[in-house]
Amino acid sequence: MHQYTSTRSAFFVLLLLLALPVAAESVAIIVNSDNMQDLSIEEIKYVYNENVITWPSGKRIERYDLPPMDAARETFSRKILGLSARVAAREEQGRQVNNSARNPSREKRAPLVAAAVVRNPNALGYVTLPYAESIHGIRIMHVIKE
Repeated sequence: MHQYTSTRSAFFVLLLLLALPVAAESVAIIVNSDNMQDLSIEEIKYVYNENVITWPSGKRIERYDLPPMDAARETFSRKILGLSARVAAREEQGRQVNNSARNPSREKRAPLVAAAVVRNPNALGYVTLPYAESIHGIRIMHVIKE
């Protein structure tokens, strides 16, 4: 019985570890290649916290997030927001539920984030650096290293 319990406990610990997102090595913050406006890392934090909702030009920022279990979102959330991806996602959902969201993000997988940024000069998103480097029509504004 003791061996079965320890094996079962080890199995659940392994499952828990596999369920946690692993940070991506490098994440690129991306914009449309026609968008020559720049934001500092601090300003990007304000955009994702909804304290800033427009570009310096005055156009509304259309922001994109990856799903909470994506490794790139974990890196982005920890390095930019100072939160885990799950906590950041819960805060975003909380703002939407209480109707305090000023500029809700759109949560998409990386190919859809990249496609949205290519289509919209006012979009802001992030994906892994290798993926960003393979997409025509985007500009890498910043790179976040894990």
